[in-house]
Amino acid sequence: MRMLMQMIRHSHEESCGLGVTEISHQSSAFQSINSTCQDDLRNLLSAPSNFEIIFSQGGGLLQFSTVVMNLVNQYRLINRTRPQDPVFADYLVTGTWSQKAADEAKRLGCSVNILTDSHQYSHDLKTFESIPDQSTWKFGNHHPAFIYYCDNETVNGVEFTDEGILGRSGLPKNHEDVPIVVDMSSNILTRCIPTRLWDRVGVIFGGAQKNMGPSGLMVVVVRKDLMEVMDIVPHSYCLMMDGDAQDGNQNVHTWILGLVSLEHSCSCYGAFDLSLGEGLIRRCWYLGVC
Repeated sequence: MRMLMQMIRHSHEESCGLGVTEISHQSSAFQSINSTCQDDLRNLLSAPSNFEIIFSQGGGLLQFSTVVMNLVNQYRLINRTRPQDPVFADYLVTGTWSQKAADEAKRLGCSVNILTDSHQYSHDLKTFESIPDQSTWKFGNHHPAFIYYCDNETVNGVEFTDEGILGRSGLPKNHEDVPIVVDMSSNILTRCIPTRLWDRVGVIFGGAQKNMGPSGLMVVVVRKDLMEVMDIVPHSYCLMMDGDAQDGNQNVHTWILGLVSLEHSCSCYGAFDLSLGEGLIRRCWYLGVC
């Protein structure tokens, strides 16, 4: 009830008395809401200044294709590859969601190298049970456009440690400059992202429905040097950012709920120690909702 009343107050204050569902997505009031959401999330994540934060409609599933179209085509642009030249992407398949992402990349014509498939290390060779030791990962001699993994596989109960795929030993030298793509749909804002990982990350994405707001809202944190205007890419990160969330008719109600939840999180613990984890987040949400 507390968060609901806060949402209603936000709507009234930002829209000169209009209701939550009456605010135009092209209005200055909505742009203010979108900008505040970006600032709050940057503060909570301690995201470096060389990253852009994009809120958009849709879910994290859309990024399975968007990541490939953006990063593969940028790789082609930078390396001046021929159309017939393969472009590799490395995927860690540790659960249902990373499997779906790898399948989508293959469907789009990307040369997918499976660094590891947890199926092969399970007791029945069919289930996802753990993350195989890094010494077993199959790094090739190729230079991939990106390395992809899902930080927390909710369906299978498999989660990486705070350091992600870097672990203790890091990655091979021929992969040191390869951007890392992380699906954090289910555990974003539950722990700190270490500086060591920020230095390697290219894209972090996730649906908002787990820890930031209702379904239908998606967040992408993308490194600025990976944002290029490319005519061949229908949903480029650069155009998403330039559109200031105005592409399509946005569900303003969803944005307002996201803003309320982010501001509530900031008031509870800010960016000072997300390592306190999900228990604190649950308590903050409970206090806000009840």
